Amino acid sequence: CIRDRNLGDEFGRVLSKRYTMFYHDVTGMILAKRPNKLLRTGAYSAYNYAPLEVTDPAFVSDHKMDDRVMLYITHSWEHNHPIMERSTPPNLYFDDSIELWKRLYSNFGVYEYYRKLAMNELPFPIIHSIRCDIPYYYNNGFSLFYTQYSFEDIGTYGLNYYIAAKLIWDVNADVDKLLEDFYTKFYGKAAFHMKSYHKTLEKAAIRSNLELSPKYYGAFLDLFTVDVLKKCTMHLKKAEEAAQDNDLWLKRVELSELSLNYTKKVIDYLKEIRSLFDIDNGLIWRTLTEEEVANVEENAEEIAEILSESGPYQTIVDTSYSQRLRQTG
Repeated sequence: CIRDRNLGDEFGRVLSKRYTMFYHDVTGMILAKRPNKLLRTGAYSAYNYAPLEVTDPAFVSDHKMDDRVMLYITHSWEHNHPIMERSTPPNLYFDDSIELWKRLYSNFGVYEYYRKLAMNELPFPIIHSIRCDIPYYYNNGFSLFYTQYSFEDIGTYGLNYYIAAKLIWDVNADVDKLLEDFYTKFYGKAAFHMKSYHKTLEKAAIRSNLELSPKYYGAFLDLFTVDVLKKCTMHLKKAEEAAQDNDLWLKRVELSELSLNYTKKVIDYLKEIRSLFDIDNGLIWRTLTEEEVANVEENAEEIAEILSESGPYQTIVDTSYSQRLRQTG
């Protein structure tokens, strides 16, 4: 079965045909004995996109899923552009594939990534996509929503979680009003400056036109530029000054300061790594001096130190991705 090329060999759907056949047969057997159950299947990675065979009426007829079976589909590859814009290959394929999956399924749920491990705990400013994508799911008949999250990184990804939760409750909610309400109630007198901080990151993401999360570490340098980090630092400094008379507001601002400090260290580290390449000779790895090795190791140690300082329910988490990042050097 694994060697049968007829079961699919296209990107994002190499396993889709065999999983569809498996799901159809297994759910049929379960529902025959448990007719009152609602079953959930999955579409992820190598079986994310619908099999090309859904264009064949005979295949659809033989593998049409029961109405009691839901397809739980992941949207994992691109979040810097709204799906409905169809402006990047991952979202174009995703949108097309949903229409193809509808030939086999009538019920859908989505597994989102508003916390993305591949962002290496760096800011993930994607409200401009979230505000479009959740209504997109609703308009496409999705009835279940879940996103990856962690209670331990509220200082970095909390705004994504908040807006997503509000839109799930009311898909027609005014996101701009939700944001104003959040900034005012969460940051108090520091609201204006924290809004400026988040808007700086959001605009930087849009301007970068990157697919987020990016496919390679160096792309982070195009998102978190010197100018962006300088502006973020200024906004947080003013926010800290404005929040001095309220411990709660100040602690919340400090969560973003920790996130930004970590981001700066990661960017310094990536710049150091980039300097190890001889760009003029086609990215040829060159012999490193002892000083260069020491600088890379020092940056990696500083990143690890920041991660260790971020306690539970705070800002950043030391994941396998951030560990792998530090091993790059």
